[in-house]
Amino acid sequence: MTSSTSAPSRKHALSKIACNRLQKELVEWQVSPPAGFKHKVTDNLQRWIIELVGAAGTLYANETYQLQVDFPEHYPMEAPQVVFVPPAPLHPHIYSNGHICLDILYDSWSPAMTVSSVCISILSMLSSSTVKQRPEDNDRHVRNSSAAVPASRLQHSSIMLKARHLIEIAIPLPLHLCSLSIPPPHTSSNISCSQRQERWTGDSDLQKSDAAEH
Repeated sequence: MTSSTSAPSRKHALSKIACNRLQKELVEWQVSPPAGFKHKVTDNLQRWIIELVGAAGTLYANETYQLQVDFPEHYPMEAPQVVFVPPAPLHPHIYSNGHICLDILYDSWSPAMTVSSVCISILSMLSSSTVKQRPEDNDRHVRNSSAAVPASRLQHSSIMLKARHLIEIAIPLPLHLCSLSIPPPHTSSNISCSQRQERWTGDSDLQKSDAAEH
């Protein structure tokens, strides 16, 4: 598999604060990477490609997937865009185009979070699933959404809270590693994804070309 290593041309370059923060996170990752993940080194600090291996004893045991993480200009004050590079895992909160519906990627994002804590949360969500299936509105979402816009067209108003519940009950992942980074549920978690996502609309061709290379 190959991936694009050049910075997304239609996004603003990273701010100095974002660069410093990402360089710090990258060093910390190299010293102590989260279990089950491997960062695929490129010369592009603004886009990370991360390999994920399903946890033992789960429906996704030993299955391998790739996450694409794109960082905005003002990271970490703004949340990164995190999607699965197709083929995405079959999961009730993951669309076939790789979009993920998880509240910490939207309204519950905090600058205290890191790439590592986001990865742990995603693996936790996968590990707690009891069924392999797509969201009920998968076909409509994929048909109506830009390839680069994360799971932002969900029609189920409660899906964010359901995703949070999956994280909280996941076993056997060490959730204490990310519990401090995940704020408690609040009223905005009841808002459907379609009501909150307006960014990352300009790079559909970029992700389509990346997916085509895989």
